[in-house]
Amino acid sequence: MSLPEIVSRDEWLAARVDLLAREKEVTRQRDALNADRRERTAHGGAGLDRRRAA
Repeated sequence: MSLPEIVSRDEWLAARVDLLAREKEVTRQRDALNADRRERTAHGGAGLDRRRAA
């Protein structure tokens, strides 16, 4: 396993800020998906249970 590249504090901080922004976007997307799932299951879950469709 190779060691991580050594970078300046400014480069590290810029990469960290970028990573945090990407993580926040993924969290928002996951939250929206979960909200959609809750909304669908609150209305009887029509079309969500594949076992019933078979």
